[in-house]
Parts: sequence; structure tokens; C-alpha cells
Amino acid sequence: MISARIVQLANIISEQTSLIADHILSENLPPPSFEPNTETTALLPSLKDAREAILSATSELQDLLLGPRELILRHEANHLVSLHAIQRFGIAKSFTVREETSFAEISQRCGLQEHDVRRIIRHAVTQRVFDEPRPGIVVHTGASRLLAENANMSDWVVNALQKWPGSQEPGHTGFALANNAQHSIFTELSKHPDRARRFGSAMAVYADAEGMEPHHLMQNYDWGAAKLVVDVGGARGHISKLLAAHHPRLQIVVQDLPNIIATAATTTPGLENVGGAGRVDFMAHDFFDSQPIRDADVYFFRLVLHNWSDKYCINILRALVPALKPNAHVLVQDYCLPEPKATSFFRERTLRAMDLTMLQLTNSRERDVHEWVCLFQDADARFELVGITQPSRFSSLSLIEFCWKQTAGIAQLYGASSARLGRHYTSIIVPPESPGDPPSNDPITVEYEKVKYFLSIFATSTIGFTKVSVILLYRRLFGSEKWFSHMTSVVLPLIVIWALGFSFTLIFQCSPIHFSWHVPEMFLAPYCIKFLEFYLALPITDIITDIIVLAMPIPMVWKLQLPLKQKCAVGGMFLLGALVCAASITRLAIFEADLHTFGSMDETYEAADSIVWTYIEASLAVVSACLPTLRPLFQKQTRKTSVSKTYGTSGSSEPGVLLTKLKGSRRGHSVLDDNDDAHEGATGFAQEWDSANQDAKYGTATQIESSPFSPPRGDGISVGITVEREFTNQIEST
Repeated sequence: MISARIVQLANIISEQTSLIADHILSENLPPPSFEPNTETTALLPSLKDAREAILSATSELQDLLLGPRELILRHEANHLVSLHAIQRFGIAKSFTVREETSFAEISQRCGLQEHDVRRIIRHAVTQRVFDEPRPGIVVHTGASRLLAENANMSDWVVNALQKWPGSQEPGHTGFALANNAQHSIFTELSKHPDRARRFGSAMAVYADAEGMEPHHLMQNYDWGAAKLVVDVGGARGHISKLLAAHHPRLQIVVQDLPNIIATAATTTPGLENVGGAGRVDFMAHDFFDSQPIRDADVYFFRLVLHNWSDKYCINILRALVPALKPNAHVLVQDYCLPEPKATSFFRERTLRAMDLTMLQLTNSRERDVHEWVCLFQDADARFELVGITQPSRFSSLSLIEFCWKQTAGIAQLYGASSARLGRHYTSIIVPPESPGDPPSNDPITVEYEKVKYFLSIFATSTIGFTKVSVILLYRRLFGSEKWFSHMTSVVLPLIVIWALGFSFTLIFQCSPIHFSWHVPEMFLAPYCIKFLEFYLALPITDIITDIIVLAMPIPMVWKLQLPLKQKCAVGGMFLLGALVCAASITRLAIFEADLHTFGSMDETYEAADSIVWTYIEASLAVVSACLPTLRPLFQKQTRKTSVSKTYGTSGSSEPGVLLTKLKGSRRGHSVLDDNDDAHEGATGFAQEWDSANQDAKYGTATQIESSPFSPPRGDGISVGITVEREFTNQIEST
């Protein structure tokens, strides 16, 4: 019996392994290892039989457990492909045996695209050639060292990569070279009906393989909210008919090329009695053309996008955009590559081999989480990831879901372009390098944390010192009032202390500082401040200081001897900062609403709103504080009109005219009187200004009566010009 044979093989492996282990221990030999300095363990002739028995038993045990279908379908031929590429492009020789390097550095040294280097090496890792101890970091193993140092190893050829470096065209493949073809595998097969039929039958076998069963789709997605579903590239509707049978509310349209739709029978063989077939319609459509069915709830792709390179997938997704309604969903059922060593070694080896198969046949690829997200974001930033899930550990395919958001703010577009903020991302925790050290984040999350660290410091300091600049402006305008001057002397240092205190706390939030971005938040407690309390204290104190700064000029504005309408206008100018306060309150409200997600591993998504509102607040603060700098744009027009409108005069705005009228009303003298008259006229002007603003006490009258207009030695017209300019400037400043 098979079960008896499994046990028998396990016993053989155990017994023979014990013999070899005892020999290694007794002779003090180095144990077998994948390390680069490992040599083949010398065994006694009698133990070579034990080694062969172990290898035979493990091979037979694996084949038995695979079963007939997987035994035939496994991608053993691809095991040589990565070795061919490693040798042809000198990958093993591109860095020394004791060196750690990255995919980007290998790419530069070998002349291959980085994503091709990554997929070749990660496949080779499943053959124990190279190792990836941390995401993105490559080191040698004993096997790769042999490829690097042994000059007698064969120089195999990977011609397609060498002939078309960096190409994304579907016809630039190993299949095209082997068949002397000029087009993609799909175009070539369409020229040969018999080959196309055989290829289709082979794909049907794959589609029915273990892990590809339709029930993973039927039972692990919320179809209840959908009514109209478009199955893009759905072939003859096998999956759609099963889906319609399980969900009676669904109306499904299957789209594919005309020749495929023409052969799609009313009932697919084996589905004659499926109840949902009547709710499945067929439409001839090329998915590179604009989608004709608008406002569907779900656009579904099953094993479609992995057939195409990024360039063509982006075109497929962009063809959907004109038809998408807000909150429409795009659901992809396809392979999603795991992070290195995140799944079983056998499963990872199978998926890496599949990735190379797609490279050979269609110049396409299997994608990991990050690559799926980038693909959709490159197509359109309004695609928002809902989630990527593997229905169960027995499912070969993942469900990859995106939602169409009709609008996107500037901050969202920036986040989308950097593939960080506002997107789902589950951090991969890297084990510590030495005992006692905390784990570290993966490179993607480290980059995100670095940006967050520096921008949080910048935003906080910007908000604080913008308040300082506003208070200094108030002091310049209203500083002649002693009580107001004393108040600014108290508030100003408090704001400076607030800004410096929170900024320096952010700078030194962890010890050592680099833990702020290298260590996952869940492990930061022994090294960092209490983040929850800090991020609550920051916006609360920010709002309090905002209110203080807003309230300071209100008493001074209210004392102005101006009509109520003009008072409100002046007060409104000072209260523009209320927008900053509103942004701060919004940020606090969002943070409190999301407290349950604090410390989430999906922080790039969960914290996006509060982070965006932090930068909105900082930007509004800068804009509000800089509004006075717009004065030169209106200065020329203001000088022509402001004085005459304020005093109800008309006529010329030439220098001296207003002063002449003021003097005439008080003394009846000309502006060209002697110096005493000019001085007295200036004093009369100051009194006129003071009487109009006596309760406001901006300091204008005092300034005009004192140093600028003490009796000069010169002609009266100079005084008149100076006085009018000073008066005009004061009106404009107010």
C-alpha cells in the first residue's frame, strides 16, 4: 500500500541519516551546509551507499506526495534557466564570495534590468544557488561560489534576454527564438489551429489542478454587494457560469476575442445543469480597447494579467477607466509571489519556476504585493488597494482587489507615486542580526519611516515658527500699546518653547535615532518615547496655541474708529488663521477616530489621513502668514485710491495735495509755507490721523508726531511728501 511505502521511505531516510551523522561526529568533520566556504563532506565508501539511499528515498517520497498531475506539471525544466542566465551574464562573478550586495548593484554590474535580476536570483535561491538573508540582500552559497570560481563550468545561453534587454514586448521571448517567430505566442498559435487546440487543452489541465478550484473564488469574496459583473478575458465562461449558479443576484457578461466567443456554446460542457447559465451573456471584446460596459460593480480578471508585461497590463487597466463608476471594484484572481522565505520552500520553488515560465513564453511575470500595487498605481493613481488575500493555504491563486476612487488630492497623488502613503502594506519583519537586537523593517517600510520621520519634524517646526512670525507681525502693528506688548512678551517665548520642545522630541524620539525608521513600531517601547501620548499631546497643545494667536488682535481691531463693515473686513484678514486651527482640529478628530489602529502593521494605509492633514495644516499656516507679502502686487493701485477714499477727498493724488487740504482746514496756509508752517501742518496731519484712530492706538500718531517729523531744516514740500507717503503706508499696512 502507498501509506506503507511512505512509512518505509521515512524509516530508510531516518536510519541512513543517523549513520552519516554518527560518522561526521566521530571524525569531527564539518557538517553539510549551504554556506559558501563549505566543501563536500568526505565519506567512507561504506557510507556512500547510505547517502545514495537517502537521496533516492527522499526523491521517491516527494514524487509520491506530489501525485500524478503535479508530477507531470512541475516546472523542472526551468531549474536550468536561472543557471543559464547566471552564467551568461556573470551574475555569480559580479560580487565576491564574502560580500553582501543588492539587486540594484548586481543589475548595474551585469547590464540586466533590476527586475530580471531579482526574478532570476530568487528562482536560483530555491535551488540553493545564492541566498537572500534579508529582503533585497544577496549573498553566496556553496553552489554559487562554485559558479563564480570554477572556470570549467559550462557557459550556457539565455538568448532572449541578451538579444532584447529590458524589452516588454510579448514577441521577444525564448519561445519566439525557438520557433523562429516574430510575434507573441498567442499570435503564433492562432496561425496553427492544431497547436492552439493542444495548448488550450494543456491550459485547461492547469486550470483544474489542485489549488485552482473555483470554490476559492465563490466562497471567499463578498459578491452580495454586486449586481453586474464583467468577466474580462473570461474565455468560454466556465467560471462565470459557476459563479452565477452560486450567487443568484449576479448578472455576468463574459468578454473575450471574437473567435473565442464564437466557439462558446450556450452551455459549457459539464455545466448543462448549472442554474446560473441563463444570467451569463457573452460579448466579443478586445481588452486593449475601451471598455464598452459602463457602471458595472465588478470587473473580474482571472489568470489574465500574468500573461502580459507591465506595459501591456497598464494599457488593459487604462482601457477600463472611462467605464468605471465611483467605488467600482476591479478583482484579479492570479498568482501573488510571497516574500522570500515567507512560505514553504516547496511552494516558493514552484512559484519562482512559474515566474520564469512566464518570462520564457510571454515575456511577462508573476508579481508580488508591491508589484501588484505599483502596477495599478502606474495605470492610474485613483486605483486604491482594498486588499490582497490568499483564500486559504490550499489555494494557489490570490484575490487582488482594487477600488476606483473618482477624486484624489495632491497628497494622495504624491503618496501613490511613491508607492507608500495611502496604500496597504504589511511590513515584513526581518530577524535580528545578533542576539539582543530588535527585529528590523524591510527596505520598503524603512524608506516610508524615514520620510515620515523627517517630514514630521519639518511640519511641526513649520507650524510653530509660523506662529512666531505672526506674533512678531502683531507686535509691529500694535506694539505701542503697553498691555499688548507685555502680552506678546509672554506668548512669544511660550510658542518658541512649544516649537523647539516638540521638534527636538521628534528628532530624538528613539535612542539610537536610527531605530525610528529601522525597527517595527511594536518593538520600539524600550527605545522610544510613548508615541500614543505624544501624538495626542501635540495636536491638543497646537489647537490651544492657535486659539491664543487668533484671539490676540481682536481687541485692537475692535477699537478702530471704522464702520462695522470695515472692522469685520480687517478682522477677517486676521482670522484667516482660523483655517489652520480647523485643520488642526480635523487632524485630532481623525487621529482619535483611528486610535484602534495605532501601531498597525498596515500603517501606510491606516495613518494616511492624519498624516495628510498634518501637512495640510503646515501648508495653510505658511500661506496665511505670507499673505502680507502680496501687498506689492496691489501697492500701485492702493496708493492712488486709499487716501482719498479714507478721508472722502477727491482730485489729484500728487504729493502734497492731501496735506494742503488738511492744513487749509486748520490754518489756511499753503504747503509751501516756511518750515514752521510745514512742521505745524505735519502736526495737524498727525492729529487728524490720531482723531480717526484714537482708540486703536497703533502708534501711528505718536510716530508721526515724534522722530519722523521733528522740525526739519528744509523746504515745506519735502515734509508734505514725506508725511503723505508715511500716511499712505500706514493705511496700506492696516
